[in-house]
Amino acid sequence: MITFIGSLNMDISTRVHHLPALGETVLGGEATIGLGGKGVNQAVAAALLLQPNEPPVRLIASLGSDSFGNTAREQLSQYHLNLEQLHCSPRPTGIALISVDSNAQNHIVVAPGANADLEPQHVSPENLHNSRLVCISLEIPKATWQKAIRSARQIGAMVVVNASPLDKVTPEDLCGTDVLVVNQIEAIQLSGLANLTDLDLAKHLQKIAPKVVVTLGARGAVWVGDNEGYAPAYTIQALDTTGAGDTFCGALCVELAQGANLGSAVQTANVAGAICATRHGTVAAMPTRAEVNLVLLRNLESSSQESKF
Repeated sequence: MITFIGSLNMDISTRVHHLPALGETVLGGEATIGLGGKGVNQAVAAALLLQPNEPPVRLIASLGSDSFGNTAREQLSQYHLNLEQLHCSPRPTGIALISVDSNAQNHIVVAPGANADLEPQHVSPENLHNSRLVCISLEIPKATWQKAIRSARQIGAMVVVNASPLDKVTPEDLCGTDVLVVNQIEAIQLSGLANLTDLDLAKHLQKIAPKVVVTLGARGAVWVGDNEGYAPAYTIQALDTTGAGDTFCGALCVELAQGANLGSAVQTANVAGAICATRHGTVAAMPTRAEVNLVLLRNLESSSQESKF
């Protein structure tokens, strides 16, 4: 079983011609409401890539008892997820307010709400039983995600940490991580170094975890671990990049849990993230296993040196 520990939000999204400047009001398009939060996004992305006969993805998160919480629970039930450890909080369900411009760039404001009530007791070794891989993101209380790392190690699971957001996080806080996943900005913040090549930056972060993946947005990703390398981004027409990073992480976890080496897992995750970025929305934009496999097959059959989407 793969377990994801992180935030649960309802996303309220709208399209805008341009992102507002300080003090500016802009008119947006029709608003949409859907699932969000790093824990949910990554869990759903993983669930969509599993075969029906595989154990469901476990999600450990906290939601409110309000109408948004009821909606979130109902929508989550549509996916191949184990929801036995969704915790109900007296606080409102977390909300993310998202604006996406015509260049697929976004502004996101998050009101954490019930996410603040996911406690260390909710991520004990008993809560993680049967997990072969545990993926942890940092939009929950620090004491909780640190306990989750320790619990996952205690049961012998592979520990993947998507170190985002970095709010007063030091390299020492991430001790026990097997696979560290960060974007380039987060990698620079953790290392304190801005003048390294992408690959050298990833190598520097091996003092935190033996395997490191640094995502580079439109330039792809680099990795170090069993092997090392660079995976270029796929050529796409991006519409909305909001869920692409979480889709990448969810896909990476599925591949690693199924025994893929890090380089192969990054290649597959690149495809999943690219497909997501070609569609509007977050969870609604995430691809199925069949869609990812089709792109991988096309790329394999191509004689071109350049990756094509």
